[in-house]
This record gives sequence, C-alpha cells and structure tokens, in this order.
Amino acid sequence: MFLAAELAEREIGSVAVVGPADRSGGGSQAAGAMLGCFGEVTSETLRTAAGRARFEIGIAAHDRWPEVLCRLEEFSPTSHALQTATDTHVVLNAIGSDLDSINYAAIIDALDVYKKPWKEIEPHDIPGYNSGS
Repeated sequence: MFLAAELAEREIGSVAVVGPADRSGGGSQAAGAMLGCFGEVTSETLRTAAGRARFEIGIAAHDRWPEVLCRLEEFSPTSHALQTATDTHVVLNAIGSDLDSINYAAIIDALDVYKKPWKEIEPHDIPGYNSGS
C-alpha cells in the first residue's frame, strides 16, 4: 500500500493494488517488523561510516512510520488497525554463544548513542510471550 500511495502521489502512471481486499496483518505485519531497526543491530553495525549510514536510514524510516500509517489508513479496505504493536522486545538467548551477548550489548549501546528510550523488563511481562515456564 505504501508504494502504491507513493506512486499515485507522484503521478507515476496509473496505479492498481492487486490482491484480496482484506489481508489483515499481511504487508503491515512484515513492514512493521522491518522498522524495529535496533533489533537488527550487531557489533558490526556502527563500526564503519557505511554501516552507520545504512542504519540511520532504518532509524529515519522508523521515525517516519506514524506519518506513513496515517497516510495509508485512507486506503485501507478494512477496519483493522494498520499498526498492532508499538514496542519491540529483544530477548537475550540464555543458552546461546558469546556472540549473542556481544550483539545484545551492541543493541543497548546503539539505543544510547541514538538517544532512544529503552528499558529492561522480565520476559513474563512481554505481552503474548511464552517463556515455557
């Protein structure tokens, strides 16, 4: 829907969205997951200028997301909310390798460097998360 709206706004020929009228959670779920850019940080992400530039594109997309959702709501054929979650939860793998801990620390560092809010919570406080206990 986003690409169709952009093309229509820029008047790039005629635009048609093809597919079922009601695809609840279809593209929005995938697109929303991609905007959790801090969850993709590794120890290498901010190491180079190119890595930082790429990451900052993700931050810009994340920051623009609320505005994009407002634009897309007028095209949505359903009454379902386009955004179903506003938080990202990163769970440190307790039985993984040292690399998991290194990358988890890199996520925290990136959040601090880019002055984004975060907090630690207990796994049982994550909505819908089943820790198996």
